[in-house]
Amino acid sequence: MKQAHICLDETLGIRYAILPGDPARLNRIAAELEDVQELAYNREFRSLRGRYKGVDVLALSTGIGGSSAGIAVEELHNIGVQVAIRIGSCGALQKGIGLGELVLVSGAVRDDGASKAYVHTEYPAVADYRLLGFCVDAAKDLGCRSHVGIIHSHESFYIDTNDEESEYWSSKGALGADMETAALLTAGRLRGLRAASILNNVVLWGKDTADAIGGYVDGESLTARGEQNEIRVALEALYRLEQEFNRQGLKLSRQTMANWLLNTSEKWLRPVYDALREQLCKEPVLHADETTLQVLKEPGRSSTSKSYMWLYRTSGCTKQAIVLYEYQPTRKAEHAEYFLQGFSGWLHADGYQGYHRLPGNIRVVGCWAHARRKFDEALQTLPKEMQKDSPAAIGECYCSRLFKLEQAFAELTPEERYEKRLEQEKPVLDALLSWANEMQAKTAPKSALGRAIHYLLEQWPYLTRYLEDGRLELSNNRAERSIKPFVMGRKNWLFANTPGGAQASAVIYSLIETAKENGLDPYRYLLWVLQNAPQLSETNKAWAESLLPANAPEECYMSHK
Repeated sequence: MKQAHICLDETLGIRYAILPGDPARLNRIAAELEDVQELAYNREFRSLRGRYKGVDVLALSTGIGGSSAGIAVEELHNIGVQVAIRIGSCGALQKGIGLGELVLVSGAVRDDGASKAYVHTEYPAVADYRLLGFCVDAAKDLGCRSHVGIIHSHESFYIDTNDEESEYWSSKGALGADMETAALLTAGRLRGLRAASILNNVVLWGKDTADAIGGYVDGESLTARGEQNEIRVALEALYRLEQEFNRQGLKLSRQTMANWLLNTSEKWLRPVYDALREQLCKEPVLHADETTLQVLKEPGRSSTSKSYMWLYRTSGCTKQAIVLYEYQPTRKAEHAEYFLQGFSGWLHADGYQGYHRLPGNIRVVGCWAHARRKFDEALQTLPKEMQKDSPAAIGECYCSRLFKLEQAFAELTPEERYEKRLEQEKPVLDALLSWANEMQAKTAPKSALGRAIHYLLEQWPYLTRYLEDGRLELSNNRAERSIKPFVMGRKNWLFANTPGGAQASAVIYSLIETAKENGLDPYRYLLWVLQNAPQLSETNKAWAESLLPANAPEECYMSHK
């Protein structure tokens, strides 16, 4: 899929990238490459590709500032780039760093807004150790004067306290200052992209930055030579990294690695998943939810079509928790019906009508968290001075009262909880129903409050069903918590390429989350499964059942030292 800013997609098939700030700098990079091809130019993001000693390299300008550098990292990651080196400029914060000399960044002070938007400042912005090593070696071999250490990445070029900031970080040993490196290293590390930064010093310590930058832009000889040097060092470092990959036999395409995962999932993990599914459908109480997923190559559908990842899991009354994901191209109720073949019991769900069309042996239990959320949304539409004692506040108060009572019943047995609910919660429900019916007659249906009341009354038979069994829960929050890891992961990898890949991810997510729910270390558990599955499958037809989380050895548990 073509990325919104850099206007490139995964068909580019390039592993390595050089990231200057200035689009004009690509002309000087092109002079060092063969088979140069201009690719795209959108805003500050200009790109070209070429070859250096047989290695395909992408050059992409990022403009000024950490925000645009972060955009570049995100979109490069999305199209399959694995290694990126920034080549930029800095102002020296130490005496002895001359014009045109290189600063090879080991780490950056995160004094910029962009990196802070990703993660707390305690998270370090550090270069990839191996990539930095190749940069150091290349600079030495090419005869470039260089310095290795930390720099200060700041937010703005013109600030009133610039002199004070420079003095402070100079006293702490920072070698130079720029605006992009911290964002590059932070975002790169979080996205699994190996990153480094090479900076050409264009301002001597203690000199006026604005005046010095003018000389650099005009092509002052020393800084112009420094720019040429940082380009050559970056290209040479990428070449040496590629050579190391080749020597280690690690020149693997993304397709090859994806196929490994697909094959492993289908042959060794899917049978364990199927055994878990069989166990799941024997439970008396389950939870279900679903979220969207984009699949690029779904037969008969466009790449922008909405597909779905469904979630099914056990309730709190089970001894062994099970969390299972399933990919389906649509949100039709038939998918849930098929997955839950053999299940007869209670199913916690939100208000989606598809669940209500399931067979009669599956009794749907509504979610009071959703009902309360509707009243809260209505409350937020009102000015603060009108919120107190408003009908929306009253509706939310009724719902919150139920949750407060449930907290008091948390430690009771299901039988005791059933009795307490009838005694204390049933009157609250009766009062709420009476109030809602009265309010509906005098509330505009399309208002936020009207929609909240409509949802409440429409879902009432399902919302009150929890009263019928003490094992049932007031909300479907258990399912929402379980689907969150997938939602968070999707923010990073965005889409699946094929339906097979989507289902493989469902299987892998299922085993990981089920392991976590049962106190297992996911890595140790999967390692145990993959080490034992081939041997067991040769002698035991029911080998998958023996590898369920409940049968995992002590060394697979998180508590194991």
